[in-house]
Amino acid sequence: MRFILRQPSLVWLHFTIEELQIFPPGQKSPQKDFPSWLSQLTPPEQPASLHG
Repeated sequence: MRFILRQPSLVWLHFTIEELQIFPPGQKSPQKDFPSWLSQLTPPEQPASLHG
């Protein structure tokens, strides 16, 4: 099994494997209430290409 971890949000300064939750297939994750600002974050801008 291989995990590829990426920082889920620029707002999260630290993200560790201890914060992962794995659920068996067919089992839905519990619903959580997230702050509205968290769902309205925009993705970071893509860096300029260095090859062109």
